Amino acid sequence: MLDGVGEYTVKMRTKAGVVKIILMRHLSPITVERLYKSIPLSGLTIKTNDLLYISLDLEGRLERPLKKLKKGQLVFSPANKSLIIALTDLRIDFPVTPLGEILEGMEVLGSIKTGEKVVLTN
Repeated sequence: MLDGVGEYTVKMRTKAGVVKIILMRHLSPITVERLYKSIPLSGLTIKTNDLLYISLDLEGRLERPLKKLKKGQLVFSPANKSLIIALTDLRIDFPVTPLGEILEGMEVLGSIKTGEKVVLTN
């Protein structure tokens, strides 16, 4: 759903609940559009102390790369075709494409375990 100029709100459904995400076109217009037009998408999670990876069948290139993430930030890694959500503020060793941030449900992310299936929907 297009909320503002160049913003989409999507939901990530998990066993533990629903996480609301805002995708912002101005951050990376090509990648955000590609992701949004591919929804619904599902993937499996890999969780570390600081990051939640969601493997997706989505192609892309680096767009406005960054290596410093803030808690709740959503990024895309073209190298491993994963959405990544920062669970803390941190610096990472590889460049990623910024996409948006978590609007609601950071507490849900804390209960997700590696290997769980998540689904992105409108």
